[in-house]
Formats: sequence, C-alpha cells, structure tokens
Amino acid sequence: MCDATVFARDLVNEQPDVAHPAMLEAAATAVADDHGMRLTVLRGVGALEEAGLRLHAAVGQGSVFEPRLVTLEYRGAPDCAKTVLLVGKVCFVQDACIVMSGGQWDSRP
Repeated sequence: MCDATVFARDLVNEQPDVAHPAMLEAAATAVADDHGMRLTVLRGVGALEEAGLRLHAAVGQGSVFEPRLVTLEYRGAPDCAKTVLLVGKVCFVQDACIVMSGGQWDSRP
C-alpha cells in the first residue's frame, strides 16, 4: 500500500505537461497489467459526453491533450468477506493540478 501511495504522489507531483492524460493512461495500464486490475478508459470529448460527463468534456476541450477518464477496478479475493472502497480523483486543468483524496482538496500550480 505504501508503494502505491508513493507512486500516486509522484504522478500527482509531476507537471501537467508531463503527467498528461496519455501518460496517466499508460501508467494506469501498467498498474492494471501488473496487478490483475480491470482498466476502463473513456477517450475524447465524444466518449465523455456520451457517458454524461459533459463538464469533464468541457474542461478537456481547453487542453491540447485529449481528455480521458481512466478507471481502475480491483475486485479482491473472491473469498474475502469485507469490502473496502478507495476513491481518488486527479483533474488536470491547463497548468494547475487539482487533487481530491480523502475528502480534501489541494490545488497546485
């Protein structure tokens, strides 16, 4: 868990022109492949609008990078009785990175 947290923090601390949507998708793909997770990616304004994510699509239109929504799912061991939900969101808007994790917002230029 600690390695995953450090990895996520390293991604979030990158400049937006480095940690752009395609790079984040590639990182998520590697994590999914390494850990048997399900990866779903909505690419482009059309896919986001079709999914009802019009605000996400609108914000993405202001970038030179194609907007994406990347979702990783890990279903855990089938015999596990407990359910644990971890949610995190990273939204890159032009030259600012907004991170929401654990109910707290942090805006980084």
